[in-house]
Amino acid sequence: MAKPMPPKDVEGRTRELLAADLPVDVLRHRLEELSKEWHFPGLAWLWGPRLYRMDRIRFRPFILAKWGGFTQAGLLGISRLSWTGALGRDLDAWLSEIDANDDIELFRRLTTLKHTPARAWQPDGKSLLVELQGRLARATSPARMRVELEKYDLWGFELSEDAALELYQRDRHLAGPFILKHLPWSSWWGDQQRVLWERLQGEAVRNGDESFADALYQRQVPLKRWREDVLSACATLSDPTELCAMLDRRHPKDLWRNLGEPFLELLERRGRDVLPYVRRHLRQVWTPWLIQGSYGRLVGLAKQRGWWDLWAAVVRTCSRPKDFNGEVMALLQDRTLSELVIRERLLLLAGVGREWNWGGFGIARVLQLDDVTAVAFHERFPDLLRGPWKLHLQIDGWGPGLPRLVQRLIDLDDEPLIDFLASRLATRNNPGWGTAKPAEAAEPMAAYFDRLKARDGAAFGRRAIAVLGQIPAYGIHHHHQLIKANRLARLLFERSLPEFLADPQQLSDLVEAPEIHVQVLAYRILGLDDPRARSAAVANLDVVLGTLLRPLQRATRLAAFAALGNATHDAEAARRILARAREALDLPDLRYPKEQLLGLIALTLHRQPGLRQPGETPVIFRKVAS
Repeated sequence: MAKPMPPKDVEGRTRELLAADLPVDVLRHRLEELSKEWHFPGLAWLWGPRLYRMDRIRFRPFILAKWGGFTQAGLLGISRLSWTGALGRDLDAWLSEIDANDDIELFRRLTTLKHTPARAWQPDGKSLLVELQGRLARATSPARMRVELEKYDLWGFELSEDAALELYQRDRHLAGPFILKHLPWSSWWGDQQRVLWERLQGEAVRNGDESFADALYQRQVPLKRWREDVLSACATLSDPTELCAMLDRRHPKDLWRNLGEPFLELLERRGRDVLPYVRRHLRQVWTPWLIQGSYGRLVGLAKQRGWWDLWAAVVRTCSRPKDFNGEVMALLQDRTLSELVIRERLLLLAGVGREWNWGGFGIARVLQLDDVTAVAFHERFPDLLRGPWKLHLQIDGWGPGLPRLVQRLIDLDDEPLIDFLASRLATRNNPGWGTAKPAEAAEPMAAYFDRLKARDGAAFGRRAIAVLGQIPAYGIHHHHQLIKANRLARLLFERSLPEFLADPQQLSDLVEAPEIHVQVLAYRILGLDDPRARSAAVANLDVVLGTLLRPLQRATRLAAFAALGNATHDAEAARRILARAREALDLPDLRYPKEQLLGLIALTLHRQPGLRQPGETPVIFRKVAS
């Protein structure tokens, strides 16, 4: 790895490039190379204005992509440049150009830097507010006002109630969303700091702007005020539908407090009328570490009044693992209720309790059964444990791993649950530190599959495919260490490849498995020197063919090349492989193993000479006798 260029050298090289009379394309290319240096983005004050003026259309994407603020190298290291002196005047001139062009994104970045004090983490709201108010006073149309508001939509910019009220009275349709995005930070820090802007909310109500009034209320109402308001609504609104709608409209947002006690009061006063509202917001009921608190009282109230839907939702969503297992065990040991009723309540408890989702990424919380409860569950309702309750048997990477349940399943030869738990145990790895060895929990399962392999190789292959196909995506980490530490993983991934070919039709489950390491295993099996592997490679060609153009790691791609090489024994498969391989030769990926790809093309042409193009046909020269 090359040593980073010192900051002064980066600055000097940048000045040289900017001073040279280079064509735009050449300058862009050389700046792209220089931008790989660590200190280049911080010199935006140097190269940003010049490139913007040189060719705004072509250099603007580069400026936005490489932007890193304004820094300089000094005796004490890298520090932020202040917007003062000659530099400040130059930057003001650049900001004026950007402002005149209504370049909103660059305007935001420069304005944020200009108004952020040297040792602060957010811009000075007072100076920003003065600027914004002056601009809005000069705005001659709603369109101009919208542009100005977009320019000052800066992270960390807080409004006061007076300023927000002035904006709202000027144009409530444009100002409403802007105000909600720039409420004081105190609205996020808990109940004690929240202050409801009464004058602004009253103005919104007078204008019939109920949606804005409710949104402002939700983000600013203190807990005490909210509790008084909802209890008052319980006394005045008789219609349950209207009451729940009002409670939803006024439910506080970003209030990180336990709402279990207010929910209890609502339920005690209005009963089932408020159940839809309470169930929608159970994520805001918290269970203390040492006591059950409002959670326990909610569970008790639901049991007392026979609200079993609420009981199940509270237990599934709000309980701790210990409390959850206690409720399940109480049902399993109950001999007074009919089996049908117990089944119904267990089905109500099954499933995801909480979810957190952020734009493409999500986490689901599912409470797990402990070993004792799982064994009792299997003794009484094994069919439920194989069905909806299987979700509650996820064995994590630590702990004993349900040893009693595993042994019971092995003794009873419960295939579905054995295969499911084996798919989890096969991913347990030993850490590289300490004395804990979680992989040892897989030993009984490894011994079970060892015996099955010795007794019936075909049955082992079928069961192993069922196990591997249930390993979740991203379930395996540090694959090489896993193979060393986990005997079950070693048996499935390394020591049984021929057995998988006993039923080649099932190999498609491995080829399309969610876990990438299982897919690699499938490619390795399809690449074996075995007639069954060659037939299976042809049968799974539609999926394996995609590996030529997919982004894959080198080892995975090479394993797929071997599987494709096996499929070239079939003429039609070889034709398709050759066409796709020639397309892959044009990929710009510098890490693509092109030499091995050429080897695959050569193998295909060797096995299927009829596919050769004129330039690929060998020419043999012979000496003609004179």
